[in-house]
Amino acid sequence: MSTSRGERNSEEILQQKQNSQANKSAKPTWIDVLPQIISSCLAHTLVLQVGIHMTYSTVQIPYLNLTIDQTSWLASFVIITSPVGSTVIGPIMDYIGRKWSLILVCVPYIISSLLTILADPGNIELLYLSKICAGIGGGMSTVAMVYVSEICHENFRPAILCLNSVFISCGILLTTILNLYLDWRSLSYCFLALVLISGLVLICFAPESPHWLINMDRTANVNKRMAKAEKSLKFLNRNPEIFEKEWRVLCQVRTRYDETRNKKALWRQILTTRECYKPLILLVILFTLQQFTGVYPVIFYAMQLFKEVGTEIDESHALVFLGIIRFGMSVVTTVLARGFGRKQLLIVSAAGLGVSSILLSSNLLMKSTFTNCAIQSNEYLVTPNESMRLDHSTWHNEMQVPPSAFNTSYTYQMASNMSTHEYNSSEHDAPHRLKRHRQNWNVPRSKSCVDHSSLSSDWLSLLFILLYVFFSAVGVIVIPWTMISELLPSYARGVCSGLMISYGYVCMFFMVKAFPFAIHSSVIGTFNVFGLVSFTLVGFVYFYLPETKGKTFVEIEKYFS
Repeated sequence: MSTSRGERNSEEILQQKQNSQANKSAKPTWIDVLPQIISSCLAHTLVLQVGIHMTYSTVQIPYLNLTIDQTSWLASFVIITSPVGSTVIGPIMDYIGRKWSLILVCVPYIISSLLTILADPGNIELLYLSKICAGIGGGMSTVAMVYVSEICHENFRPAILCLNSVFISCGILLTTILNLYLDWRSLSYCFLALVLISGLVLICFAPESPHWLINMDRTANVNKRMAKAEKSLKFLNRNPEIFEKEWRVLCQVRTRYDETRNKKALWRQILTTRECYKPLILLVILFTLQQFTGVYPVIFYAMQLFKEVGTEIDESHALVFLGIIRFGMSVVTTVLARGFGRKQLLIVSAAGLGVSSILLSSNLLMKSTFTNCAIQSNEYLVTPNESMRLDHSTWHNEMQVPPSAFNTSYTYQMASNMSTHEYNSSEHDAPHRLKRHRQNWNVPRSKSCVDHSSLSSDWLSLLFILLYVFFSAVGVIVIPWTMISELLPSYARGVCSGLMISYGYVCMFFMVKAFPFAIHSSVIGTFNVFGLVSFTLVGFVYFYLPETKGKTFVEIEKYFS
């Protein structure tokens, strides 16, 4: 008995050594995986639409006369309906295949573009409906990550999965650039043409996933499934040595899938096996922290945020600059993912988000402190944010400050007799108008009131927002989504990936819906919270999240089990 066990252990050790030697000798080059890269790019053409509709709201809103509530719903409908698409696409991709699921994603995007073309600016209900369709398409487009993870070699999988962020960033940049030359309705025509081209290219050139063909194809018997999977795998791996190694791994995954399917029902397996519920728990925590760092609301409301922090720079051009930074960093992250692990990129990204958030809030706090600083002279003492009394003509004639310089109520006291006068205004931008008209005042300021414009300007606020976007693209905005298809086992990847992506979109909805009210209440407090959550994310990634770089699906499953 013990002898037979020892023999089996020896055989397993020998097999592991042989597999390890085979893995070392079969290291692919970029040329070897070129078919995988091309197929992944074809799938990711649909992800362009996700980036487009992330930014489309922020360029569309200025053309529409909307309330704050209507503005938040127009941006949020894209998010709250995404879980519908990601939940529905899970079973669909398991039933009809990854390739045809990708083609199916085109349908809601086509409907969304047509509704936007037909809608009038005053018909907010039709615009809402177009956003709902776009959100469903965005949720369904998550099939692209599952498809890419299944067709790519493990050595190149992290980098190729990061192309998801590159294409989203490309969609954002494309929208911001076209916004400089086209109105919102003309943009919809461009986006409709892009979807139609993507669907046609996928039908003609994209291969089916070998993992799906060998495990889940119900249209053929076992032998035909094996033959289809082998053909698809050969197309994706032209190097014979690489193909043999990948074929062995694929057959091993098929055996494990068959054992799982025969022993227990899928949902029971998901809830009771460590290799499934452990990564699910980690992903729930990861997505919660990711969303509450605020990376997505900043994209959805970029133009509104530029106005709120008081930048006097043209918002459309600042938005283009933001898109360029996001796109450039997405490309850099794709390259870095080849040499660095997930944990390293996530830690650097989250730490950078925390620092840039705190810097932005500190800059705005200094700006606010300057605005609240008393402006003194031998005759007048001016103190903001109090209820005052001052005759309008006296203020205009003696102080020589135009009424348009202020948007809040200010207290003005005569230094001689400390009598109180009242002057009321109507808007909210006092800090910026004070700065704009300060040079026209005939009142010298106290030396204790430091000219804050030399310390913290609009350019600093813009710089910290761009730094925030820069670090978000390094990892936090990309890697959690790509880890879904890596951490989950193959038999649960379709269903569980849909559930996890739905959860991520629900969290995103709450953030996007609440963000306009949060920054209207306190930009400083909002970004302080973002910074605190970002530093919490650093600790979670460092202590709990496993590294997946260079590991096969079988190795990742064994780690959790």
